[in-house]
Amino acid sequence: MCNQWLGYDFPLERLEFFSPDLYINYRLFKYMAPYKDPLWAIITLNDDGSIEIRGKKSSWLGPSPTEMGFDFWNAAYPSVPYISDRKIPAL
Repeated sequence: MCNQWLGYDFPLERLEFFSPDLYINYRLFKYMAPYKDPLWAIITLNDDGSIEIRGKKSSWLGPSPTEMGFDFWNAAYPSVPYISDRKIPAL
């Protein structure tokens, strides 16, 4: 994952990071908040039935969605540039 969709109410061209051609060729890109690095996770299924998730951390390029006034699902899931680590015990 390289970007978070913000929607049509939050257009921003981040010209300090991307060429103007990007916005010409990909018209919807200005409605996204880009991460510096792609996000991903490694999921380990352990023999005892537990699960471990190790997520990737990054940062925003330019202002964060929160700084732009974006309220993702009324803050039920905050806009962050990382995937959290988790340990899920066996049932």
